[in-house]
Parts: sequence; C-alpha cells; structure tokens
Amino acid sequence: MLKMKSFLTRSIKYLTIVLANGVILTLLLALWTDALQLRFDDFVRPLEFLKILGFSTLSLVIVWLYSRALRKKGIVGLRTKLSGAIILTLLTSSYLYVGYTQRVISNVLINGSFRAQIATKIKPGGNLANGSHAKGLTGIEYQLVARLAGFPSLPPTADNIGYSFGYDGFLPDYSLTLTYDVPPGTPIREYNKTNGRYSTYQSATLINTVKRVSYSESLQ
Repeated sequence: MLKMKSFLTRSIKYLTIVLANGVILTLLLALWTDALQLRFDDFVRPLEFLKILGFSTLSLVIVWLYSRALRKKGIVGLRTKLSGAIILTLLTSSYLYVGYTQRVISNVLINGSFRAQIATKIKPGGNLANGSHAKGLTGIEYQLVARLAGFPSLPPTADNIGYSFGYDGFLPDYSLTLTYDVPPGTPIREYNKTNGRYSTYQSATLINTVKRVSYSESLQ
C-alpha cells in the first residue's frame, strides 16, 4: 500500500502535465472543427479525440520511462523532471499541434467569416435519410464545399450553384443533384448513363442569358 501511494505521489505531476496537454489539444480541436466542418464530417471530433487519447497515452509512457531513467541516475531535481516531462510531452504531440494549429489559423483566423457565411446557406436534409442541401452558392463557396464533401468539380465560370445530397448512413447508397449556371458559350456534354446500381446524368438548357446545367449521380 505504501509503495502504491509513493508511486501515485511521484506520478501525479506527470499525469497533470499529460492531462493539461490533452486539454489544450481538445480545445484546439473544438476550435478548428467549426459548423461547416461538422456538416460534412460527423465523426471528425470523436476520431480526432481518439488520436488525442492515443498520443496522450504514448506521452505518459515516454515520460514514465524518462522518470525511471532519472531515478536510476540519481537525479532528483524537481525542475529537471518537470521541464523534461513537458518537453517530451510536447514533442510527442507535435504532430497534432502542428496540424491543429494550421487548421485553426485557416478555419478560424483567416477564413472564419467566409466559412460561417457558407454554413448559413447549407440546410440539413437531403433526398435520403441523411444529407444536406443549399442554394445560391458562388463558385468559390462551392469549391470549399466540394473539397469537404467530395463533390465533383465544376467549370470555373459556374455560379448560382445549388445541390442536394443524401445518403443512407450504414449503406453505401447516396444521391447527389447539382444545378448551376454558366455563360451560354460554355461547352457542356449531355449524357445519361447507368452501370448497375450507379447512374449519372447531365443536361443543359439555355435560359435567357445563361446556360442552366443539371447534374445528378446516385448509387441505389
């Protein structure tokens, strides 16, 4: 019992360092996973939090080995122990710190207002059990949505873009519908293809001074 108590007393300072490191990483995670990110990646926070737990566990093991090495060398200075443990913990988690900091800078500091503007245009609900839809996206706004959601790229001149995306969740079934306007001279290939359960369709209609394109793909 005394040995266990002594072990816990020695370890509490290292546990505090690792816990504080985990809290800081969790706060950074909460910052960069904004409403737009969460709209297209439901599991980003749980999965990233598992990474934080994994790196925290690794940090704890490394710090424990460091503490053991110090005891064998007879080094008992508290400052040496704490500074070394902090440095090792930060180095172990540096991969997450670099990635999360870059995303905080991009998603919050640089593009925060832009991403919030897009998020207000996106509404929940698609043409299947889960999904979302939006209207009136600009070309730049759609490019960001397409990167997050894995949607197909559109002509650089595309504007007034709307989409409806739905998916079942556990099944691979999904359906995506896109509509957008391009200048009338923009070449658009029309087709209607089916390959097993996968189908894709595209048509274009001249409406006043623009060409309205309708595109859809589905796996059902």
